[in-house]
Amino acid sequence: MILLIFLGFKMFNIEGKETIRYRGYEKKTERDILRSVWFEDGLVCATQAHLDESNLFLVVKVYQDSLYTSYVEKHKKGRLVLKEKREKGKIKVNLEGRKKEVSNPRVFDRHTLFEVLRFYDFENPEKMEIPLYVPEYKTVKASVEYVGIDTVSTPLGKIASHRLRLRILGLGGLISRLIGRPLDFDFWYAKDYPHYLVKFTDGKQGKIIIKRIEEGR
Repeated sequence: MILLIFLGFKMFNIEGKETIRYRGYEKKTERDILRSVWFEDGLVCATQAHLDESNLFLVVKVYQDSLYTSYVEKHKKGRLVLKEKREKGKIKVNLEGRKKEVSNPRVFDRHTLFEVLRFYDFENPEKMEIPLYVPEYKTVKASVEYVGIDTVSTPLGKIASHRLRLRILGLGGLISRLIGRPLDFDFWYAKDYPHYLVKFTDGKQGKIIIKRIEEGR
């Protein structure tokens, strides 16, 4: 069911709770990752658990009507390393004990991108710019561009997938490209509804790829 169209995004409903197992690869290590997504009280909610010694556990919540960040909580080895919460028109941030505020709450936190870009309007693809909040740094501009449809080989078989590329703009993005390390991130979402994440690469050695659907469509 289509709920709202805005800013190059197209909102649709996710029925019930969806849980998908992925395989993650980074710096010659690999692990299983469990991701769950559901709708609750006007929010798109998601959790991500890394099933390895890092015990990374992430909770994110974004508003259904805008996809802007509402809440982020991140743990590593049982320790809280990041918490973001929107309060009184600002986002209050606690990054490993260092507290700060984001005065403009109309941002997309980098931890929420898997959820946000899932609602890209694939039927009317347009290049767009978004304000991307990087807690370890600051808010930067990023472009989102539709690359096309790829056939992605996965343990579930070959999946036709929409491919999006997110590129960091500004001075940081320019420098990274000049030194041959572009800050480009590619996302593949299933062509068919409900457009679940199939694959992600960070332009370096990191990637995740769908392994199996544990719960949901």
